[in-house]
Amino acid sequence: TPAVLLEQQLWLDLLLTGKCCSRVTWAGQEPVGLVYLPSDRTETMSGSTGELDGIRFDGRTIYGWETLIFARMPSWRSTPEGVNGQGHIEALQKTLGTYWSAMTGMEKASRTGRPAILLSPDRSDDPAMGMIPPEKLKEMRRNLDEQFAKDHGGISLVGRSMSVDRLDYSPEELQQLELIQNLQKEVLAVTGCVPVRLGADAANYATAQEQRRGYWGDTLPGYAKLLASSYTMVARRLYRDPFITVEKDFSGVPVLQEQDLLRLQKVSQHIMNGMAPADAYAYEGLDDAPLRGEADVAPLPGAEAPPAAEAPTEGREGKVIALRWWLGQPETVRRDAAGAPLD
Repeated sequence: TPAVLLEQQLWLDLLLTGKCCSRVTWAGQEPVGLVYLPSDRTETMSGSTGELDGIRFDGRTIYGWETLIFARMPSWRSTPEGVNGQGHIEALQKTLGTYWSAMTGMEKASRTGRPAILLSPDRSDDPAMGMIPPEKLKEMRRNLDEQFAKDHGGISLVGRSMSVDRLDYSPEELQQLELIQNLQKEVLAVTGCVPVRLGADAANYATAQEQRRGYWGDTLPGYAKLLASSYTMVARRLYRDPFITVEKDFSGVPVLQEQDLLRLQKVSQHIMNGMAPADAYAYEGLDDAPLRGEADVAPLPGAEAPPAAEAPTEGREGKVIALRWWLGQPETVRRDAAGAPLD
């Protein structure tokens, strides 16, 4: 399976069914790829604590949890079935059933057709007027069809006293149309998809941009963390490195780059106020920016020189502190949190 297709299939299973699964393949002692396992053919097996022990594929093949990349949506269940997660289909089960019934009814009505106008003889004055020869009926129908087919309307003369009733939609039918629109809004609300993403017209450009920012900046990254955390667990286990972290990068989305520009402007303001560049970037969530040492960075006009950073002591632990100290010193040797050289 191509990597792009595998990623899309895992997202589809996760959001709709509540879980997704793939199996790590090996060549000797090295992991070489992933095999997609359809969620409708997998059965989860959980222990007494409710955690995943493995899956049963096609009812016969069992894979242990250590060979799997398994992600699931949150679930309200406290029983072992909760390990399956709760997808959008389960949450929208009644909604989708109602939507399907309404659409099926409208499809049948549109396929069979319905008359737009009811034409009947006016027998209020003379009962004999109710008798119309078949030939005359065909002629009247042809004349009315031609008249209503015109774009501009006009006047139609039928040559005798007739009663014309226009058959509009009943209140029940109009309510059904409104019901379908409300069901569509409910589906969008549960899935987190914004209307502008589906091509719906927004009130204005600002509203459309706000919808896009919420979709790309909040909704999708939240779902992506579920998959990324599973990738992280497997990567740390395979490569025996507790510091490996897998994340989904959304920085290339154009609507989010506008926010990055605002964050960079805030970083400049922090530096102008005397904050160290490394601290300013980290404060705005850009601590992975490739900075040089502060001695090589020319201060901005009007900015005070930042105080010299102290070397990390034994009481200051953590790689984040060590990284900030290293970025703040004109030193070429990388050191860990205890001050020992890394190279």
